[in-house]
Amino acid sequence: MRRRRRRWPALVIGLGLCVVAAGAIVFFVQVHAATADWWPTAIPTRVQYEGRDFTCLDGGRPIHVDSSALIGREARGRTIGGGVIYAPSGSDLPDGVIVAADGDLRFCPLSGGT
Repeated sequence: MRRRRRRWPALVIGLGLCVVAAGAIVFFVQVHAATADWWPTAIPTRVQYEGRDFTCLDGGRPIHVDSSALIGREARGRTIGGGVIYAPSGSDLPDGVIVAADGDLRFCPLSGGT
């Protein structure tokens, strides 16, 4: 009888660890599906805005812009990692957005399609 009582705590702890591991895996897969990165960053590789994908890299290199690029754009959303997405005001769908975080501004053109 004693052996059975000792199994329950180990079984509960093992089951709890499995649930935590499954939750972590789901989190990382969802972040990767949304951003093409495995960890949420303020300026990810891929940004989703208005149902469209924008890429923040050009051949593996970031496309840095200066603050004058923000003229005619307004803050319209946030990335998963907390970066601010700037897009043209109005209802026009942009061909590119600018993402800002920690003083860094990057241009993110539309990724394929229209």
